[in-house]
Parts: sequence; C-alpha cells; structure tokens
Amino acid sequence: MSIYRLIIHNAITPLGIGICAMFVFATQPAHGVVVNDIPIEWRNYAIGAEAVEIANRLNTNLSESLVIQPVTEFYAADGAISRVPIAPSSDKSYLLYKRSTVGLQPIAGIGQIPQVDVIDFSGEADPYAHVTLSIESATPIIQESTADATGDWSISVVVDALPAGENNADIQIVSRGVSSDKHTIASFTVIALQQVSNSTWLFLIGTGFIVLIALVVINFYFLLKRKKQYYSPPPVAEINDELAETEEK
Repeated sequence: MSIYRLIIHNAITPLGIGICAMFVFATQPAHGVVVNDIPIEWRNYAIGAEAVEIANRLNTNLSESLVIQPVTEFYAADGAISRVPIAPSSDKSYLLYKRSTVGLQPIAGIGQIPQVDVIDFSGEADPYAHVTLSIESATPIIQESTADATGDWSISVVVDALPAGENNADIQIVSRGVSSDKHTIASFTVIALQQVSNSTWLFLIGTGFIVLIALVVINFYFLLKRKKQYYSPPPVAEINDELAETEEK
C-alpha cells in the first residue's frame, strides 16, 4: 500500500465507520415496527429548538393522557376471558396478587377459575415514538412498545412476572432521538398468594371419605363382635338342664 493510499485509508475509515454507525442508529426500527413503515419525518433526529419542543410535548402528553388500569382476568373453561378492574387504595397505590397453584395438576373446568392480575398502561405520544416501561424492584423488568401512526401506545404487565413486595413503575418516551423525562407513574404492592389446586382438594376429600367409610366399617365390626360376646345365647346343654328341672317340678 502506497503512502498516499495509507493516509487516505486512515483518514476515511473512522469517518466511514462513524457515518455508517449514525445511519444504522438513526434508521433502526422502533420496537415492533418495520423502519420502512415509518415516514421519514419521524425518523430524522431533531436538534436545537425543535428538540426542546418535542421533549416538552412528550412530557405534557404523558402527564395528560396516561391511563393506568390494573385488572383481574378470569379464564373460563370455554376460553372466554372476563376482566374486572382493580380499584386503587386511598393513597392511590395498588394491591395486586401473583397467584400460584400448589399440589396436584389442576383439572380444567372444575371448581377454580384461573385468574391473573394484569396492569394495563396506555397513553399518547408522537407517532412511532418508542416507549420504555421499567418496573423498579429487586429484579428490574423492562417492557417496550411503539406508538402507532396516531401516537397511541399501550403496555400490559402480568403481575405473576413481578417479584413480591413494593414495586414502582417508571416510563420514558423517545421521539426522533429526543427523550422525555423519566416519570415514576405508579407504585403497587405485589403479594404472593398460593392456592391449593382443585385436583388436590378432590384427592383430599376422596381420601377422607374412604377413611371415614373404613372407620365406620371397623367400628360396626367391633360393635357386632362385642354384642355377640355379651349377648350370645346359652349353650344347648344349659337349656336342656333347665327344661329337665322344669319337668321334675
């Protein structure tokens, strides 16, 4: 390689890498969205006064449009799902349950109706904005979503995936390379709740019924044996002697 090619190579390579990296980063698709589906005006990075305007807009939309709705989902045997909202406590925090089943394998369609607590988050942002929800706890959990063409977004968190104890939910939105503030939007307490499976209850009830019948049979057997012991008729010889004495008289 000549000295001139070496100089050009050393000068161009870092620049080329930087340009390529910027291009790849700027054109990466938002979570769940193909980059070609995003209009170019929402892919270009904003700078200066426009970036400040976007940041303010993101913060305002988040504070005004955010909706948090924990629900309990009930799963029927026929596949139908019903959702019952969970009301917050007086301090606007939520008490939620992560349920687990102990014992034998549950039998579908008998007795218990499976239920799961879910937290639904939704709001408005810029079209195709990237939304990151993080649950701050002993084991942080991060979920991401992308706003649609109208700016609507939603994220659902299954409580069973969260650790028991106090949890805080933070959210941050990015649009055109501009980030909103990181907002703490909810706090909730997760309680681990264990339930005995319906098959275990059936086994225990069936076993108890069998034991009860066995005890009744054993008790009846000993009653008959005792009755035979104390109330058995006198031997035939004694009866003949009594008859003989009666005839002599």
